[in-house]
Amino acid sequence: MDVKLLKKLYGEHFAAYECSADEMLSFTHFTPELACLLGYSMEECESISDLWQLVSEDELESRKMILLEQLEDGDVEILLPLTKGDGTIGWFLNRGVKTGDTVTGILVSVGRIKGLFDRQSVKLNAYKTRLQQTKSMVDSLQVQYEHDSLSKLYNA
Repeated sequence: MDVKLLKKLYGEHFAAYECSADEMLSFTHFTPELACLLGYSMEECESISDLWQLVSEDELESRKMILLEQLEDGDVEILLPLTKGDGTIGWFLNRGVKTGDTVTGILVSVGRIKGLFDRQSVKLNAYKTRLQQTKSMVDSLQVQYEHDSLSKLYNA
């Protein structure tokens, strides 16, 4: 995993992780980046025995079932609602790959992903505007080329 590229893309809004690929899907190792992303101190993370503790009860079983189905193919991609250190729910994109008995992946704040898409939309809209201006200019030049400037008649 190219951490430099991930940092460039997501800044501090992501954390790499490893978890077991068994039926428990245990996320037991909390890195400082994961603790920071979720708004917990490392001391608070010591009391969390598994990341699944942070998923609400009504979402827990359905999210685990989706992940178990995805693990059969080897790739994982799911949105997880996780309780952050301040008690609010944050949505995180979980992307990973199964290698042997572990899943290696990243958690990215959905807010960060939305920000990336918003910036790309602004750039795309600016590109569309320039493209429309260029097209208008070409159309105008074509009309000038096809018609006589004095009589306005079509040049044959």
